[in-house]
Amino acid sequence: MLSFLLTLLIVSSVAYSVHSGDTLLLTSAITDSAKEAINLYLSLSAAMALWGGILKVAEAGSVTHAVTLLFKRPVKILFGNLHNTNLENTIAMNITANMLGLGNAALPLSIKAMKMLAAEKRTTRRSYAFFLLLNTASIQLLPTTIAAIRGSHGASDPWDCLPATLAASACALAVGLITALIISPDRKE
Repeated sequence: MLSFLLTLLIVSSVAYSVHSGDTLLLTSAITDSAKEAINLYLSLSAAMALWGGILKVAEAGSVTHAVTLLFKRPVKILFGNLHNTNLENTIAMNITANMLGLGNAALPLSIKAMKMLAAEKRTTRRSYAFFLLLNTASIQLLPTTIAAIRGSHGASDPWDCLPATLAASACALAVGLITALIISPDRKE
């Protein structure tokens, strides 16, 4: 469906530019957009490489293990029916990576945790809902991707979005967890 919509937008844009005689404007928009997309890709790649490297150094220095220990208790509370320590560690590491704004580092952890949740015999619908919420609406202590995008677009202080991002992500997570508690049954899938 999305590819159909994108194709429709492209075809209608080209048809309109030919009909109105502004093909030069369309050509310059295409080249400028491609240049901006490549610049954004390069700046985001550099930021992700930097923070991914910092995460690897933190893992080697056992910093991530210490942070994971902080989230062991909340994970136990939310996923009380699970008795797999490796799964709890994976979920805690995923939460840690998301809180640090390292969505690319969190993705492999989330896939691993979801596979482990599916293999767990005590997994309930609520556990799936909680993990999905923790993975998508996590509290962002360091919004690295947002700061990188703001920096690439010339923001004088790319990190001044921190209070708003923290408040918005905390509210989204709280509302999501409350909603999951209300509407998601605590029974096996």
